Amino acid sequence: MKQKQKPLSFSLHPDNHAYIEAVVLKQKKTNSRYNRSMYMDDLITHLRTKAKPKAKVGLAEITYPASLNIKAWDKWIEFRKKAKYAKYKTDATMVKLSKMGNDAEQLLIVQNSIDMQYQGLFALKTNNSASGKTSGNLSACEDFING
Repeated sequence: MKQKQKPLSFSLHPDNHAYIEAVVLKQKKTNSRYNRSMYMDDLITHLRTKAKPKAKVGLAEITYPASLNIKAWDKWIEFRKKAKYAKYKTDATMVKLSKMGNDAEQLLIVQNSIDMQYQGLFALKTNNSASGKTSGNLSACEDFING
């Protein structure tokens, strides 16, 4: 004896009944016990878990600082994307780079950070002594005497 199907907790538009029957017949090919009630359960689950459409957010206009080397900045952002580092949430790093020197120095800083696989931008190290480091007590005494 065939059981009656359970009543649905919500009503469907009559145009959708043919579609539902087609889906149920397709599913029965793989699972002989699949019926309309199971389909409705799947449909309800799908509707409950379906992601809500997100509102489209337009891209904000980027305002670059006047002293920023834009080519160096774009190169840095491209490196961070390829390395899969986190995106910047503020413009603080952009402003920091713009204060690190002229265009050529900014490009060197970015290139050095990329070469060293750094996650951030750091100023280049400079050598203050022209002759290099000296060692020994004699040079320490000379420095003391010369003041």
